[in-house]
Amino acid sequence: MMYHCQPLDQSIIQQFKKLYRKQLLQKAVADLDAGDSGAINILDAVYWVASAQAQVKPETVKKCFLRCSFSHQDDEQLGQTIDTGEQSVIDEELLALITLIDSSVEVETYFKLDKLVSTHDTNLTNIDDPDESDEPKSEDADETEEAETSKYQVISLQNALSAVKNVIHFILSRGKEQFYFYFCCNISE
Repeated sequence: MMYHCQPLDQSIIQQFKKLYRKQLLQKAVADLDAGDSGAINILDAVYWVASAQAQVKPETVKKCFLRCSFSHQDDEQLGQTIDTGEQSVIDEELLALITLIDSSVEVETYFKLDKLVSTHDTNLTNIDDPDESDEPKSEDADETEEAETSKYQVISLQNALSAVKNVIHFILSRGKEQFYFYFCCNISE
């Protein structure tokens, strides 16, 4: 059902992600060649998002909507898919960039990363829950919330990134790649 009523899930988002990752990997390769640490800033990411979005061809968007029957087209057009030649070129470029950066990374794992990483909170509750009272919380509840949040307080972004790198290094040095993916999936908790 979701496949037919959400054309963005058909191929548009996958194409966008491939194009974005291509630019990300190109920067990583350029930084490796230059001997730089390869820090990524938000401005670069915004440019890459805009560029990847601009590179998604209108034909790709049209074909995805046609496949979802959003237009009264003949059956031949409904069966069309995204140009496989275009997809294979992008896949080959991604493969080359991945192997340049780290030959120990399995390409299959990189392409399946979206399925392994949580992209939304599945434990969302209804904000407009009629059973919940509108009364303010007691002071005791506020104090326990403050204690819980201060337990996870990070002084700076640099410290947080350093801690994440240490955890990743620890997991990978133990040869526990499956825990790395578990860590990536549950890092937002």
